[in-house]
Amino acid sequence: MRRRRRLRLGPGLGLGLGLGFGFGLGLGLDLLIHVAFGLLLLGGAQGKEYDGDRLTGSLTDAVEVTFAVRLFNATGAVGFGSGRNGDVVPLWPLRSGDDVSSLLDGIGRRVAVVLDEERLTRDTLEALVASGNIGGVVVLDGDGVVSDIDDAGAAYSPAGASESTSAIPDASNTPYDESYSWNPFGSGLAYANFDFPMVSVSGSTADSLKGHADDNRRGGIGGSRLWMADFELYFGPYDDTTDSATCLQWRNADGNLSPRCAPLGGQSSWATFGPVDARDKVFGVCNMDASALFHDAAAGANAAAASVLTLLTAADLLADSGVNLDALPLQIALAAFQGEAWGRIGSRAFARDISNFTCAHDAPAGAGYVQVPGVCLDPVHPEGAFRNVSIDAVRYAVAVDQVGRSATGDLYVHGTEAAESFPLLRNLTSYDGVETGVAGNGALPPTPLTSLAAVAQAVGVAAPRGVVLAGYGASGYVDGAHGSRFDVAARVNVTTVANAAVVLARALLLAAADGEGAYADPAAVAGVIGAPDEAALQELLDCLTGDWLCTPMQDYWNAGYTDLQQYLGLSFGLITSDPPTFYTGIFTAGSFGQPVVQHRQGAANVVYGTFARSDGNFSLEDDYVYTYPGVLEEYIRVRLTDAGTRYNSGSYALRANATSDGACEGYQSCPNCPAQDAYWASGAAASNVSMECLPSGACACPVAFHHLALDPGIRRQSQPSAFEVDASVEGAPAWTEPYWSADVGVKVFPAAGDTINALTASFGALVTLLSAVGVCFVKSRLEKEKIV
Repeated sequence: MRRRRRLRLGPGLGLGLGLGFGFGLGLGLDLLIHVAFGLLLLGGAQGKEYDGDRLTGSLTDAVEVTFAVRLFNATGAVGFGSGRNGDVVPLWPLRSGDDVSSLLDGIGRRVAVVLDEERLTRDTLEALVASGNIGGVVVLDGDGVVSDIDDAGAAYSPAGASESTSAIPDASNTPYDESYSWNPFGSGLAYANFDFPMVSVSGSTADSLKGHADDNRRGGIGGSRLWMADFELYFGPYDDTTDSATCLQWRNADGNLSPRCAPLGGQSSWATFGPVDARDKVFGVCNMDASALFHDAAAGANAAAASVLTLLTAADLLADSGVNLDALPLQIALAAFQGEAWGRIGSRAFARDISNFTCAHDAPAGAGYVQVPGVCLDPVHPEGAFRNVSIDAVRYAVAVDQVGRSATGDLYVHGTEAAESFPLLRNLTSYDGVETGVAGNGALPPTPLTSLAAVAQAVGVAAPRGVVLAGYGASGYVDGAHGSRFDVAARVNVTTVANAAVVLARALLLAAADGEGAYADPAAVAGVIGAPDEAALQELLDCLTGDWLCTPMQDYWNAGYTDLQQYLGLSFGLITSDPPTFYTGIFTAGSFGQPVVQHRQGAANVVYGTFARSDGNFSLEDDYVYTYPGVLEEYIRVRLTDAGTRYNSGSYALRANATSDGACEGYQSCPNCPAQDAYWASGAAASNVSMECLPSGACACPVAFHHLALDPGIRRQSQPSAFEVDASVEGAPAWTEPYWSADVGVKVFPAAGDTINALTASFGALVTLLSAVGVCFVKSRLEKEKIV
């Protein structure tokens, strides 16, 4: 007979199981309510997931944004970024009329503030930081320019007021007063460091996020639903110890080198009228880049495009002047430098290299696709014409800066010397519409001229005599949009740019005459320099600021890329943006400007090694040395080649027809330049120098080149895309951009607010309590009946 076994529950065990059952029931109901609420938020959508804290999978809405990043330099970091694991915070509006200082009082948690771009100032961000509750910023990008942008008190320009308070941590390495406040609109916001992310949104995205933020504020931070933003924008740690040296030499858990950033830089473009010769030089110089808080929105119309347009137009005016430029005492050179917004990277690199360059391994004659003498393999420089220019041979320099806007319509020249002792400055101000912009106290606007003078001073030679041609006088910049996304083409006066091009061409011709001959006379110079076509200038300005694929630009950069592709036997993709950005970008191998030596193997053209510093073993049959320039960089170079070979060059032929009938199709269909021992200042014969193919179908001797724009304080290592900070270079800003995470972006989703969380938690606790009471009641009844 089977005996029935009675299960006896001890008091502790019975109570424990009862409480456990009740607690589990409470948690289950809590989770059930959260899930039901999550589905309710999305109208009962099927197949979604909600974990009670944030929505995941297809419930999240990826948002198209332009984001601000964190940058590193020699002394630390600037910019914005989220935590390593992202930041998830509610959206909260800053409305018109709100007091920023009290907006987040009593809110009790970090939020992402949604604000109109008119409110994006340094004062606003610092007030939000002071509240202790700022977890992100979403900027609503409007369609136009803020109304009071040219009011110095509004301080919409995020650039520094002076060079010493902006791009260079130690700007004491120039002969001029670097503390002079040239930018009265500058807040220095671009050089502050914040521990939260910031993004810009436009169009329907801006409308949507503004609506979500307003919903949150209406319901309160403790409401039943909150719209959350998930910022996955990690750009390196927010601390006082991480700098460019740290991130360039970052090592992974295994101790292997694993850099987390790349230097800012690229390629500058420079040229001479005719091949580089032994004459001293007069340089016309400008920057080709600009900056903005949101790098992809660096419109740069006045800060960069107007200067580039002035330089190229002046080149055309000189080429079409009919003057035999080879007969002048000085040779005219032109240069547009990359990375000038970040401590004058390009001009400092060029000035350093023409003053003190050592090549450990020269390439054999015939290296490079146009075979210009002077190619170096260690460090790699595919275009060595700069080695025939020395800093002490730069007699004059004329810099162009922000000539697209002028408060009076006049242009201003700022000289390295007073007018009474400087004939060039005196002659320029004799022209109508050109005024003296002397600032006093040894101050000179920061331009590439500053770099040339600083390096000359450092090596103990005479600094070039020069002027800065600008749209502003001694009181400083007149463009309140400087360094911001508001620096757009609509704010540029093409007539002012046309006038600037005429003045620049006259200045270069006057300087090249060096007080001798007919062109030492300002009136004679004015008689040979014509006026540019303003309609054509407007078209090109629209291209530069709106679409680098437009025909006037594409014809030129495509000609240059075709030559390079023929040399390499490869085709490659095009990297540009729509609309274009004048942000400098990073300097690495591949499509980002770093020159390399590339070895190939067999007919299959298999790449088996690429080097940033070659050992000198170089085969003309199997090895290639080259740079992949950016679209703007190549456009400028080919335009300068066109002008630099079109002028009256006397008896020496700089142009030729293609070797086959019709127009040339790449440099391989062009002949070599005529042999002439004096073609290069080094005396090397030019019989093996190939002509390159121009958009017109004509062939031209190479007179325009790239020069690497890498901060002199950053040194290339043997492998491409590997760098280290050179601590021996004092005052180098050494700017770098991090890439800690490739998975960056912003998502938005609705989540249960504090009210729902408190309700479900309270309900769960109540169920648990009632369960405990019930268990005690049942237990007492069982004991009374002597069942337990």
